[in-house]
Amino acid sequence: MEEVDGAVSATVPPAVQSKLAVVFLLAAIAASANASVFSVTWSDDSGPGTLREAILQANGHAGRDTIEIHVTARPTSPLPVITDAADVIGTDNGTGVDGTNAGASTDGLVISAAGSKISGIRIQGFDGDGLVINADDVELQSLYIDSNQNGVRLNGRHDVLYGSMFLNNRANGIWATNASYGAVIGGPDSAIPEAPPRSVLAHANGAAGLRIDGTAAETRGVETTHNGEGQIIAGSGNRVRSGTSNSNAGNGYIFMPGNAALDNGAMCNAKLAIDINGDGPTPNDDPDVDGVVNAPVLTSVVDAGDAVTISGTLTATPSSTFLITFFSATACFSSRFGDQSVTTDAVGHVSFHRTLSKTSFGVFCFAQASRFTGNVIDSSERSNLLPPTETEPFPNADLGIEITAPHTVISGEDVVIGYRITNHGPSATGPYKLLLAHAAGETQSGESMPALASGESFSTERLIHVDGGPGGTITETAVLVPSDQHPDPQLANNAATLTLPIVDPASVPALTSWSLLALGLAIATGSLLRLRC
Repeated sequence: MEEVDGAVSATVPPAVQSKLAVVFLLAAIAASANASVFSVTWSDDSGPGTLREAILQANGHAGRDTIEIHVTARPTSPLPVITDAADVIGTDNGTGVDGTNAGASTDGLVISAAGSKISGIRIQGFDGDGLVINADDVELQSLYIDSNQNGVRLNGRHDVLYGSMFLNNRANGIWATNASYGAVIGGPDSAIPEAPPRSVLAHANGAAGLRIDGTAAETRGVETTHNGEGQIIAGSGNRVRSGTSNSNAGNGYIFMPGNAALDNGAMCNAKLAIDINGDGPTPNDDPDVDGVVNAPVLTSVVDAGDAVTISGTLTATPSSTFLITFFSATACFSSRFGDQSVTTDAVGHVSFHRTLSKTSFGVFCFAQASRFTGNVIDSSERSNLLPPTETEPFPNADLGIEITAPHTVISGEDVVIGYRITNHGPSATGPYKLLLAHAAGETQSGESMPALASGESFSTERLIHVDGGPGGTITETAVLVPSDQHPDPQLANNAATLTLPIVDPASVPALTSWSLLALGLAIATGSLLRLRC
């Protein structure tokens, strides 16, 4: 031994070094054994080397364990729930769990241990859900989940899913239930900064490729194709970005208000690219008070050779800023090729004109409006679809509507409400519909109205029974809804509302026989639109 700077240093002979190396190796092997790696080497339902036995051993051993799956396990009854943190790892391509014989309504792997990790396995053939996560902070990667009820059901907080495929499940490929919070699906994202490949594909699932009913989920780059619906984003505070949803039998995306959507693409879907509220096309309203962002209305797309000039209008929340995103489209493919920020005036109206390069321009053009409120991005459904023209914007018909009625209405009696539609020009009208609503909240289905030449008017009536008592009121609302192909350049006069006071019948003289005869003739000739409140 020798002393160096006051410390004692020992020189170890080579023979002793070799013996120490052996000791350290044996210690490492012992430590590895204490790490409790349970291997699945038999596909049978129970017994040594089976998945069931490995789960039971891992649950019974305190601390984090590893379950290595070297075969395809084929249980004939429900597997135990994983209740102690574990890494479940598939060691070879295609290894995993086949639930074909596991029994009716049986789920595949059920995880109730926070912090677990499932990777590299295939889960298929279960009558119930393939993978059920009932714990927080579970990481799921490199999975192939097919032919189950739901592919994966997320019920925990801050679960992370990436690099996986969900195919041919009978219900949803990925389902973040209303019990989930803060799920991260796809990536890259700040939760996992090293960002390995994070693509998530949901294909040919019977319901939705991706359904989120929880809160504060984050998805990036999720691709959904050939599902019943592409992606259904319900819940609240969820953020869906940079995804694609193509060739689905229903809609590309269904968004409930209060969720964020930006930079997503949707092509060749049988229904809408984006459906707000999941109730089909939502008519624009003026003023915009229905809680759904109005779609822009394109009035012209002018082809100038190397550029395209797009003009249109937006009716939305007054004095607010929106992003108009323009897309070019062919038969069913579309691509984003420009944006414009606009701010509405004090009554919620704004016009826009944007000239863009034709480098990615298709045969048609459409647009979408997005509103940014804090961390929430509400997006509209897409606008009308217009082809380019080499002429100036075509003239449109400015429709207007007025409501006429007696100054008062009588409790318990019928009242005739009149509606006068006028085309203020400059061109003849295209197709349009009339929506009628009364105070009880009931709305008639949009009824198609006759075409009108410039300057021409059309009147119709409606018979309403007054159910309210004296001192109350009834409110009638009428809205004209032009077709996407013939937008109205002035939306402010497309709606009218009239509020009428209800009086006591004792205070009103009885109707004369001539008045009753006139009312009867009107009803008999079909000039009244009937609706009993």
